[in-house]
This record gives sequence, C-alpha cells and structure tokens, in this order.
Amino acid sequence: MAFAKTFKKVLPKTVQCLAFEEGFDRALHIIEPGERCRPMNPGPGLALARVSRNFEELSVAFVMDAKDFFENFPPYLRERRALSQPLEWRNLRTLALTAQLLDPAESEKCPNDLLQAAGHAARGMRRLEVLEIWNNRKGAAAVFRYEKPQLVEEQRGDY
Repeated sequence: MAFAKTFKKVLPKTVQCLAFEEGFDRALHIIEPGERCRPMNPGPGLALARVSRNFEELSVAFVMDAKDFFENFPPYLRERRALSQPLEWRNLRTLALTAQLLDPAESEKCPNDLLQAAGHAARGMRRLEVLEIWNNRKGAAAVFRYEKPQLVEEQRGDY
C-alpha cells in the first residue's frame, strides 16, 4: 500500500499517460550471458494497477513485472480474496509491461496463468488497442502482443 499512497500523492488526478523508464548503463553493470538485464521490483505493480484506472496509456515495460500488475485477476486470484470492486480501466488504450515468465530460460514455469490473468484484466479495458508483455533477458528478446483488429469498411460491386 505504500506504493499506492506514493503514486496518489505524486500523480495528479488529471494524468492520462504515464511512461516509466529507468536509466541503465551496461558499461556500469557486468552482465553475464543469460543474466537478466535488470531485476524487477515486485512492489509497485499492484499499486500502479490501482492508480492507473483513468489512464489512457501506461508503459512500464522493463520496470515492473506483469504478474504483479495482474495479481488480482484469475487464475492468480484463486488463492486470495477477491477485490470488493473489480479493477477497470475505462480509458486505457495502450499497456506495456514486462514478464519474466515469457523468458525461455524460465521454461519450467508456464506463462499460461499470466496470459489468462491479462485476458481477465482486458475485459475491464474496453478501449484497449495494444497490450505488450515483454521479457527482459539479455539475448532473448520476445514480446506477447495483442493488437485490436482494425475494422476496415469496404464496399465492392460492379455497378
């Protein structure tokens, strides 16, 4: 809850777009082959999920793990008490997160639960156009991308 209070204090209610980036200089950090470029911080994911409900765009890829953002949705919710009010993002159009579960080196862990939770959350994102979930391992870039199909109106005929 400390992160949620901090976000509420720092972010004006009028914020619609938020992108977090962290400076990272590979020259200052020794990275062994297969090592993560940067460890994820588990704390702010759920807090940001709660305070971002009026956002139109949220990009926190390589800063937070998607599992933390989606932890209040099934199937993660099975073992926990349901929220009194489901989270909805009525205006959210784009969302970018990172998931260590998409990393090929984590193959013993199945990303299905994460993708199911993302799907449950997307039900409350009626305007969602793009959802990206990245991995963050050096040399193994991957992204799960959902993009809303564009409706194309076409009329054909030979009058």
